[in-house]
Amino acid sequence: MLRSDYYIIEYDGTWKVDTANWTLLYDGTATNTKLYRDERNLGSGRALAFDTMSIQLPEEARQGQRLYGADISGGGLSYRFAPLTCIDPIILAEVHVRGVEKDDWLSLSVAINRNDSLLETRSIRNKLRTGGDEWVPMTLCFATNQRILPGDVVTTAVLAATGKREQFIGPASLRIYSRPPDQPAAGR
Repeated sequence: MLRSDYYIIEYDGTWKVDTANWTLLYDGTATNTKLYRDERNLGSGRALAFDTMSIQLPEEARQGQRLYGADISGGGLSYRFAPLTCIDPIILAEVHVRGVEKDDWLSLSVAINRNDSLLETRSIRNKLRTGGDEWVPMTLCFATNQRILPGDVVTTAVLAATGKREQFIGPASLRIYSRPPDQPAAGR
């Protein structure tokens, strides 16, 4: 079971929002929904152990990477776990996308490998139409089901389903939250 909680709240359920513990991630005015994340799961004694953003030139960062036709992948980041970052980690990957249409969609995937063997993979897809110049975040956050060892590698990728439509991805980010070595594991 994942230890990150997300809530999609419709217009008539706003009274259920826990304003003390939830962070608004996306305001879907067009669909009368809002996406919230319960921050208590990320704040459970874990500290930010690693944070990166893909490096792009200013012009590329402003326009984004184009995914179209045969060129349907991007947003690749990679990180090799160290002894202090592999302790009960929570992995958070994020990328902003635009230009998603109904006959094509984007997926954000995170894979964890050990010695070139796949340990675990997670992915989400965005079928929400963004259109025009509106950038929409895609976020994937999870606690791995596997015991992570130093040297294991986590990678991210963004893939277009068909490449039939021109779509863009902005800079990707990868964050690792891990438990300090002197703190006991909770619920594991």
